[in-house]
Amino acid sequence: MPVTVSDREERAAGARSARQSGDAGKMSQVSASPTGSPRDLSTAALVKEIGTEVSHLAHKQLELAMTEVKADLKREATAAAGLSVATVFGFVALNLLFGTAALALASWMPAWAAGLIVAGFTLVIALAIGLTAWNKRVVHPLARTRRTIKEDVQWSKEKLA
Repeated sequence: MPVTVSDREERAAGARSARQSGDAGKMSQVSASPTGSPRDLSTAALVKEIGTEVSHLAHKQLELAMTEVKADLKREATAAAGLSVATVFGFVALNLLFGTAALALASWMPAWAAGLIVAGFTLVIALAIGLTAWNKRVVHPLARTRRTIKEDVQWSKEKLA
């Protein structure tokens, strides 16, 4: 599903409001120094402060990602529901068209023969689509992942030997 400009604007506004909240203000404050200046901190205190800020930033990024994923999943679920209803109506319409085709053929031949012809035609189409889909299935799932894991295990064995 393509992301529209309004979606990006909504996400950016959400990110700005998260940064402007009280949590984001904590990241920019260095409180370990009595004077409040980062220059007065020891190296260990600066490293600790940076680690805390990075951890806090990662946590906030994760929260933002989770919120975005939930919103996207809700939109996808709505789209899937709509497509499901459309599919049902499509099948109903297709069934009616096949019935109409059988009735049209029944004017030139017995009705049972017309029904068999339409059913046979439908079966041939179903088999062709089914065989095409069967040939597109994943025969070796996760092939790239399996290959890289084997390479990593082999590399690890070589390093440990």
